Amino acid sequence: MKPAAPASFLRRSPSSPPPRISAFTLIELLTVIAIIGILAAILIPTVSKVRKSARLGKATSNIRQLQVGNILLATENRGQYVAPMLANGTWWYQQTSYNRCLNFQGAKDDAARLNPVYRSTVADPPAGWPDFGYNRTGLSEAELATGYNQSRILNPSRRIAFMDALFTLIRIEDKDLYAGVEKRKNGLSFEPAYRHDGKALVAFWDAHVRLVPRAEAIATENADMWYPSR
Repeated sequence: MKPAAPASFLRRSPSSPPPRISAFTLIELLTVIAIIGILAAILIPTVSKVRKSARLGKATSNIRQLQVGNILLATENRGQYVAPMLANGTWWYQQTSYNRCLNFQGAKDDAARLNPVYRSTVADPPAGWPDFGYNRTGLSEAELATGYNQSRILNPSRRIAFMDALFTLIRIEDKDLYAGVEKRKNGLSFEPAYRHDGKALVAFWDAHVRLVPRAEAIATENADMWYPSR
């Protein structure tokens, strides 16, 4: 049996340095935390902007599809666009012929809820109607069941067809009612929604889309943009 080493061999030599324990000092830890905080302050707004831009891009595509579908319907229907509301109370977004042009085959009562092209950027959209409104300016109550014909749209690239809205229709009389919340002023109002930093997505009758500032939409000199037949 090998004899045990003498106790003197087990003791550290007085000249030997103490063993070094590798660890963060408090200053180093605080420095790391500060760096992480700076990076987060830079990245979080950037990520938020990217997400906001993506949502706006999707909403832009959706409202464009609404008018592309409307044009397709008109080409199949002797120039007649989808009617804002039929005599039996069926809204434009519930009409089977129009939804077929949007590749939606579901029941009319499910269209607003299940057809994704009816959505803008609203986090909690209304349960009963789209986030976009169809322009009824210039139509009497009786004319809602007929709507507009292509032959009446004299300047399609400068006239509003669909717009961000708080209800399923919009009209010039209510162009400046939006109060910054996703709620109509009352049950008879048809206001657009300037929900994108004071701007609203607009699809014109030729199907091009752009953000229209509130100041532009409500300006008296721009009233013609609301009237499709002018």
